[in-house]
Amino acid sequence: RHFPGPMPQLRCTAALLCALLVAGQDEQPAPRQEEQPPPIDFINDDPLRNGGDDGTVDFKLLDVTEWSIETLVKAECDESERAVVGDSVMIEAHGWYLPKKNKKTGRLLKVPVQKNEAITIKLGGQQLMPGMERGIVGMCQGDKVRVYFPPSLGFDHPITQKRMSEAGVEKKIMPKGAALRFDIVAYDVHKLIVDPSLFEVLEVEVEHHKRQSCKAEDLPVHGDLVTMVHRGYYTTQANSESGLLHQFDQSSPAQPFSFVFGEMQVLPGIEIALKKLCAGSKVTVRMPPEEAFEHPSIKRKFKEWGEMPVPAWAPIRYTIQLQSVERGAGFEKMKREDAEREEQEAAERQAAAKKKGKKKKARKAAQAKEEL
Repeated sequence: RHFPGPMPQLRCTAALLCALLVAGQDEQPAPRQEEQPPPIDFINDDPLRNGGDDGTVDFKLLDVTEWSIETLVKAECDESERAVVGDSVMIEAHGWYLPKKNKKTGRLLKVPVQKNEAITIKLGGQQLMPGMERGIVGMCQGDKVRVYFPPSLGFDHPITQKRMSEAGVEKKIMPKGAALRFDIVAYDVHKLIVDPSLFEVLEVEVEHHKRQSCKAEDLPVHGDLVTMVHRGYYTTQANSESGLLHQFDQSSPAQPFSFVFGEMQVLPGIEIALKKLCAGSKVTVRMPPEEAFEHPSIKRKFKEWGEMPVPAWAPIRYTIQLQSVERGAGFEKMKREDAEREEQEAAERQAAAKKKGKKKKARKAAQAKEEL
């Protein structure tokens, strides 16, 4: 199944960056997602995550008078997927500054920020130093950048000073007038999507963004293995007028989602849309509740799986990029999964029996000891 739960919320574990993030946390939208992506060790396996000398040398910090950015990794994505003000972005960031005593060596010290973990911020919410936030605007999932900025856009900026004061962080935690370098990776970009007419959808609607010329033999049929990259959104009665959507489901080009077509492994509205699509197609699919979580088959599945990720009555919107359709490979995948599941269950039964045997043997030994 691929219906994740709540998106990870902001978790602060160190003083400084938390001070910049805590204020305004309530302003974030409430997209939903099950698991936080694992943190990426993108700074040379740096063992010092909470301040200190990690051996980084960078003479560029000797003379930083204006904001600048370097692209370290550029991921492939549409311009529409890049972060803009109002979006929620999951990032990991690590910063350095150059103390006066190290000007000859260029040896940097780590800014005392969070440990190795991702955080979610809302662009435009004044949750980060302005120099950092400016670097995040325009990023897409998988991008990695390095930003340099003067103290006026860092710890000396009024917004930063205010956040530190509100969080009770001492100003002397950083030397005054310190220019900064931050390396930032974007794990995910949750777009602020508005669709006021979603509540009016009565049947599955498909809007084409990238239309392919599909032959009949290229269209998915029952038993095919379909792989796609997608994002799922829903809206609520409270947002029926504004049309604000919340994200609850997603995959990425690096980790696409595969399912067996015709086996009710996705919402019915998705399969209805995909019936006329082939690899390379990109669409937006809008569906009423009856073709989503109100569908009888989906309701039955969630009786086994547990709580639904969205209200059953909510209309749903998906953006889908169809990567591949493998003819008949879905059934083979199901056979492999069944075999793996049976093998795992057999191993669990064997382990349980072995554990039970050990307990029985221990009881007999204890009884024999008592008799003696």
